[in-house]
Amino acid sequence: MTGRDVVDSPPFPAGITVQQSADELRIVRRWNRLAGIGLLAFAFVWDGFLLVWYLAAFSGHAPLIAFLFPIVHVIIGIALAYSGLANAFNTTTISVRSGRLTVVHNPIRWRAPMPISIYDLQQVFVKKHIRSGKHGRTTTYSVHALLLSGRSIGLVSGLDSREQAQFLERRLEQYLGLIDSPVAGEMS
Repeated sequence: MTGRDVVDSPPFPAGITVQQSADELRIVRRWNRLAGIGLLAFAFVWDGFLLVWYLAAFSGHAPLIAFLFPIVHVIIGIALAYSGLANAFNTTTISVRSGRLTVVHNPIRWRAPMPISIYDLQQVFVKKHIRSGKHGRTTTYSVHALLLSGRSIGLVSGLDSREQAQFLERRLEQYLGLIDSPVAGEMS
């Protein structure tokens, strides 16, 4: 970005910043730090239990099954800790520059789509996801790109706020000059 960059200020959802210049749009979204801290606390307890288990197994010359049985739990513990770290520290940067739309998650690596040529984009749209569980229903939102080929590519998922998702959709469409039109499966 250059000295002529425009850093937008609200009104837009909390946790989002926008920088725009003649040749680049950059939207940065902070992940849910509170969820990350909760996951890290749970992972600490989970992994602590496993540490005690393995210390007892090593000190008591336990049978092989005592070492093999909790391996799945170790994998789950690592995944919980990794996810917690990502939620606590990551940001997602969506940028449009040099004819490409890119999505990057930093500093903890996370899966992101390959860069997309803006000339292949037909539409940006939002999907609503409702999951039911023991503790009620959870609603999240995701932002997708519809390509001219008819293929849909997820750009950002796990958004807790409808406002954040719709803001990202509108801002990308506005910068790219896309006219909003209905897409099958789009949130109404």
